[in-house]
Amino acid sequence: MTPPAPFSRLAFLLSALAVLALTALLPVTGGRASAAETGAKAELVPWHQEGDFATALAKAKKEKKYVFIDFYATWCGPCKMMDRQVYTDSAMGKAAARYVNRKIDAEKGEGITLAKRYGVAAYPTMVIVDAAGKEVNREQGFRPASHMIRFLDDTREGRGTIEGIEKQLAAGKDTYDNRVALGEKYAQRGDHDLARAQFDKAIALDPSDPGQRSSSLLLAIAGSERTSGAHAAAVQDYERFVTLYPNSPRSIEARSGLAVSLAESGRPDDAFATYKKIAAERPDDPQVQSSLARFSAALKVGMDEGLAAGKKAVELSQGGAQAYDALAEIHAARGEWDEAVVAAEKALEARPSDNYLRGRLEKFQEGAVQNRSAKP
Repeated sequence: MTPPAPFSRLAFLLSALAVLALTALLPVTGGRASAAETGAKAELVPWHQEGDFATALAKAKKEKKYVFIDFYATWCGPCKMMDRQVYTDSAMGKAAARYVNRKIDAEKGEGITLAKRYGVAAYPTMVIVDAAGKEVNREQGFRPASHMIRFLDDTREGRGTIEGIEKQLAAGKDTYDNRVALGEKYAQRGDHDLARAQFDKAIALDPSDPGQRSSSLLLAIAGSERTSGAHAAAVQDYERFVTLYPNSPRSIEARSGLAVSLAESGRPDDAFATYKKIAAERPDDPQVQSSLARFSAALKVGMDEGLAAGKKAVELSQGGAQAYDALAEIHAARGEWDEAVVAAEKALEARPSDNYLRGRLEKFQEGAVQNRSAKP
């Protein structure tokens, strides 16, 4: 039996590190609690939840506005982060006030049909449509308030499509914002070379990275390359980001992506060394230490250090389920199946209703039985 937790799952965990490592772990069940229930700040985006979606389109037509849609799921952690960190931002509220704004549960009621109509495959997905319901622009995943404000403003000012931006460039508006916006569109479409060319033109116009737009573009290019399988190109662009923007607040995200891309490029030792540096900078973060243990297990590299990181994660989290699960994973990768079973049992004890952890325990138990039967 091979060790559990395929590398694809690890890649997802590490690509989300910039969010998860810097934010308290959010609950994975339940709906979007109100500000009064949680004590959180109130959302400042003026949501229009009256009537159905057609009502929102009619309001947009009357007011000559676009509709901003937030497709979410009740179990989605990044969706809750958007509520807590982005929609409570006053500048975001002002930018959104120029739209008709609507939250749509993509797994309930007409949200199911609308999510299918707009090709929503992950949460959150933010879609801007015109009053006829035609898509104009979109974003996917957690995005900070500064990014979302640019997204709303760019769309309203005609930078929501490649064609719209190219018209502005043809009219002589060869600006930093237009070049970055065009690069973002190419990156979303998977045209990495065209996106990189726009990045080069943008930093030539203004190398100071105003609003962190060009650095975010380069990170988007690298991320798109990594997810599309262009790992060598992703390595180059992540390394370029680290060189150009060493003090960026998204440095951890970039270096995590670099570590994953190095691993997927067949350079496990370099990958582990890269991620180990991140863990060394955050020695008291149980999530980062858990990720180091999982990374070590997946790559079969530095497994003594991986085991130490797993044990430290358990200690730091005071016996958290996630940390015990990571410890079980590194034990299994080392062939220590009995120890993996013990750790998996403790993970399930910490979260007894978690079917995923129950399945993990069964896999480790199966591995332990097979390991015993293989011994003479």
